[in-house]
Amino acid sequence: MMSPHASVLSATPESAEQKRALVDELKRRGRTCVGSKDYLNGEALYGKGIEVLSTVLNGDDDAVAKADAKKDIAILYSNRSLW
Repeated sequence: MMSPHASVLSATPESAEQKRALVDELKRRGRTCVGSKDYLNGEALYGKGIEVLSTVLNGDDDAVAKADAKKDIAILYSNRSLW
């Protein structure tokens, strides 16, 4: 069965703005999954967010973007640990 979140889970953002927008959407959808106890999709959404933000930490992004990514990754790992 195809995930209702396939569009964001398969997204490959290039720019910092695209990455930020995708992570914001992943977090929004993840919160919805938590509320509805949809653990499988929630885990996938938070995992994708971690994956995207890891590219910021390991890339050529500026120091502010890296600091924001580091903070958000910690939150995503915490949220994903619910499962």
